[in-house]
Formats: sequence, C-alpha cells, structure tokens
Amino acid sequence: MAKQFPGKVALITGSSNGIGRGIAAYFAKQGCKVTVTGRSQEALDETKKECVAGGAAEGDVLSIAGNLGEESFMDRLVDETVAKFGKIDFLINNAGVGDADRAGKIPGFFTQDMDSYDYIMKINSRCIVYLTRKAAPHLEKSKGAIVNVGSIAYSEVQGCSFTFYAMSKACVDALTRSLGLEMIRRGVRVNAIKPGAVNTTLMQKQGIDQGTAEKINDGLASRFEMIPAGFIAEPEDVARLAAFLCDHTQSRYMIGQCIRLDGGTSLVSPLMLGDFVKDDIPVGEK
Repeated sequence: MAKQFPGKVALITGSSNGIGRGIAAYFAKQGCKVTVTGRSQEALDETKKECVAGGAAEGDVLSIAGNLGEESFMDRLVDETVAKFGKIDFLINNAGVGDADRAGKIPGFFTQDMDSYDYIMKINSRCIVYLTRKAAPHLEKSKGAIVNVGSIAYSEVQGCSFTFYAMSKACVDALTRSLGLEMIRRGVRVNAIKPGAVNTTLMQKQGIDQGTAEKINDGLASRFEMIPAGFIAEPEDVARLAAFLCDHTQSRYMIGQCIRLDGGTSLVSPLMLGDFVKDDIPVGEK
C-alpha cells in the first residue's frame, strides 16, 4: 500500500508522549521523516522506538530534547531539522501544559499563580507564534501545512476551571483563523484540531495517579452527556486528522478551520438532556 507522506518532513512539538507521540508514530508510518521534541530524552527515545517499529528508518527520526520555552531552543529545532532533512513540510504545534510546575496545583483563577499564567501562555500560545515565524520561510518553500492543537476546553465546553489553560487555547483558535488567512497567500495552509478527551498521561502529569485517571476516563466514557460516542479517543485518532489536514490532496480547500474532535462532547449539555437520557439510547461503537 502506498504511503501518504513519502519524502515529507514534519516537525512535531510535544512529541515525547501522548498526542504528539501518536502523531509522530503515525506520520513516520506514512513515510514521513520526523523531528520529535520534548523535555525528556528517555521519553523521546520511546517515541523514536514507536516510529521505527512502524517502519521508519533510524535516520529518519531526529530527536531533540530541550525547553520549548527558550527561543534559542526553538531556533535549534528548525535549524537542525533543515540541516538534517533539507526542508520542513509540516509544522505540528502540539505542545501544551496545564501548569508551571507540572505538580498538580488545584486549577482555578485564584489558586494558580501568575508564574503559572505566564508559563501556560508562553508554551501554549507564544511558542506557537515564535516557532511558526521561524519555520515559515521553509514552509513557504515546500508549500506545506501547519496544524495547531487546541482544545474544546473553553468556549465549546465550559465548567472547566483551568482558566489560564482555557485562555491559552482560545488564543490558538484566534491565531489559526488569522494566520490561515495570512499564510494562504504564501501557499501554506493553517488549520487546528480541538480534541476532547484523549487517552494520554496528561492527568498523571498533574499529579493524578494511574488508577484514579482510569476511573475518571471510564466514568466519562460511560456517560452519554459527557461523551456521546461512548469511548475515549486514542492519540492515533488525532494523528489521522492531523494527517488529513496536512495532505494537500485531501484537504486543499480547508483554510483556517478549528475542527472539534471530541466524540460529540461539545454537542451535549446535562442541563438540556436532563432525564431524557435513557439506557436505551444507542452510543457509538468502540
């Protein structure tokens, strides 16, 4: 079977775990050369193993560990990717954080401090701006694509107390729409994915133990008013949509779109559903 991205090159942030790792592994399986990045070299080694297991050559996976919050490191990501692979076709701005110390502070406007605000906004919003500006000349040459990873956790679904996180993801939507209009003049398409619940280690990074995280996911998946589809997404579900958005043949007419990928979460409200939700209402197949 022909691969989707033979000879293409993707730079994927936040690819040491979770959604980013899933995107890297899927793109590598489709023949894409990938640059993966995150804080932990050990975690990046695991990402590389998945990419190679999917069929990528060792030399087609560039692993660079470092702090995305440093401009010099973002410069390095772009420069080393081009030095090794000769170009950049796709930029996947996936990296995201929920707090400054990653140690599980109680979320909320008054419980998270201004250091948390500054760090969240830097990683989730400012870094996308900087890295996009840095990579733009290379993307223009390749007539490539940018995919930003946002979230439904603000305007789509309220009640989320991660105020600063929600603000940062709102910025991703605004940037995607504005940049989509500006970059298409340069031959580069910009779109975004807004995931709902995805099976990653995000909760554990915020201090929630594995058992509790599994109970939360099971509880969400079992309630129609939370996830009508009846299951939690896997990182590959996000990866497949990212691949669609990067594939000019399939999505050439999609510009500046922010696409919900949430199993129907943003379509329902417990207030509106009330007692009308019954056990006999069918849910999606797992």
